Amino acid sequence: MPELPEVETIVRELRKKLSGKKLLRLEIFDRRLRRLRLPLPLKISSVDRHGKYIVVHTKKGKLLLHLRMTGRLRFAKKVSRAPEEKHERARFYFGGGVILKFIDSRRFGTIEWFDFTRYKWKTEKLPELGLNPMKGEFNAGSLKDVLRLRSRAIRSLLLDQKIVAGLGTIYADEALWYAKIAPGRKSDSLTDAEVKRLVASIKRVLRLAIKKGGTTFRDYRKTGGDPGGYQFFRKVYGREGLPCFRCRGKIKRMKIGGRSAHFCPACQK
Repeated sequence: MPELPEVETIVRELRKKLSGKKLLRLEIFDRRLRRLRLPLPLKISSVDRHGKYIVVHTKKGKLLLHLRMTGRLRFAKKVSRAPEEKHERARFYFGGGVILKFIDSRRFGTIEWFDFTRYKWKTEKLPELGLNPMKGEFNAGSLKDVLRLRSRAIRSLLLDQKIVAGLGTIYADEALWYAKIAPGRKSDSLTDAEVKRLVASIKRVLRLAIKKGGTTFRDYRKTGGDPGGYQFFRKVYGREGLPCFRCRGKIKRMKIGGRSAHFCPACQK
């Protein structure tokens, strides 16, 4: 599933190409999206990220997209009238000949429309999420306040979108490695120094992953079709049995909350 760095990469590319343009036409190829009705044309004012959601702002409403496990957005110059790819679910046509395809092999991705014209207010609520790790609100103090009220495996807590918005399995593992914290540690057992180190590690990993365009193992691609590059910089995720870059211990994998976690038992305590 695309995580914060992948979604942020896509949002920045969409913002650059779509801001100020008009969405003129929408083609739906998947019956699961047939109920999607947009008051076209729509002028795109901005594109933002809300956790793992992509939010496209217009004066008439908001488009909310979530790529889930295998969703992709890709710009195309010329396309045939029929879906060009087996898993193309929808196609957006913008002014200036800009075409954006929504491709999703497992069909879990969603597109929702929040229509302002149906309500008296202009701020339809987005899904409620936790702390944004890319904002100033995410600091040692705010995270400590969350941790001290819970006694869960720290890795499971980091994956909870109502606690920290945008983190997933890859970057939770990576951040815990940098912070030298075992993924199974109880969240309320972390010291002030460890929480501070964890916050810094999360920000460090996310900034690097965004700089590298996200992580590509299989499905994820940037909007131009290119893969991300963080997979060449990861420290523990997917490296089971290989030596730790820090202490040369052997990287292990274990199930925490039903999901695989990668860590170094020698230097993560």
